[in-house]
Amino acid sequence: MTIIPRDERAFSIFEIDLSFEKVRYKFSHSGMDLEIQKPVADDVCPGYYELFTENKIKSGFTNALSLLVDECIDYLSTGAPLRIEPGNILDTQLLCKSMVKSETLNLNSRG
Repeated sequence: MTIIPRDERAFSIFEIDLSFEKVRYKFSHSGMDLEIQKPVADDVCPGYYELFTENKIKSGFTNALSLLVDECIDYLSTGAPLRIEPGNILDTQLLCKSMVKSETLNLNSRG
């Protein structure tokens, strides 16, 4: 994970780039846009692969908080199942906190 701190007085930037073996998810425009890229064999250099955009969509990030509230209301009023278990949410938060702490240590050690 790479965190790039910067002075946001001129403009804000929020991007997430998740790269896996067979797909890359690139969130841009403050997380609002999602570009899905997949590797395709390179015609010029055999054995190499290039990423090509398979799909560009709106992420739905703007609706995330209202969807969470609606789901919590449904759970509390009707007992409807949650799409994500609360324990998983906490585990994810702890993992992110650990990654940020590790990256902060790495940034500080670089001088």
